[in-house]
Amino acid sequence: MVEARAEALGCGYAADLADAWQSILTTDDRILGTGDVVAVANVAYPRNDLHKRGHVILSSDPAELTAGFGGNMDPTVRKFHGWRGTTCDAVCTAYGVRMVEKIDARILADDSARVRVLLGRDLVADKD
Repeated sequence: MVEARAEALGCGYAADLADAWQSILTTDDRILGTGDVVAVANVAYPRNDLHKRGHVILSSDPAELTAGFGGNMDPTVRKFHGWRGTTCDAVCTAYGVRMVEKIDARILADDSARVRVLLGRDLVADKD
C-alpha cells in the first residue's frame, strides 16, 4: 500500500481542502474515486525551496496506464518506475500503476486540511 497525502494549513474549511487537493493532481477533469486505476508519479523539489511545493500525479491517461510516464528529455521513452527527469529543480519519479483503495478528506483539530489517497499494490511491478 502507498499513501498520497497532502496537507494545507489554515482555518478556512473549503479553501484548505481545495488547497490540499491541489497537491494531488489528476490528469482529467473527473472526480477521483475508489476503485479507479491510476499511474502514479511524484514531483518533488529536493533542494527544499520553501515556496515550491511538490505534488503527486494520479493519471488516468491511457498512454500512462499502458506504457508509463514519458521522460523529460525524450517523452517517447516511457517507464512505469523510477526517475523520469528533472526540470527547473523539480524531480519527477514514477511509482507504477495502482488502484485507489480509499480517499479521506478532512479538517483536523488544528484547522488544517488533509487529503489522503490510499493506493493498493503496484499492478505493473514486473515492468520497467
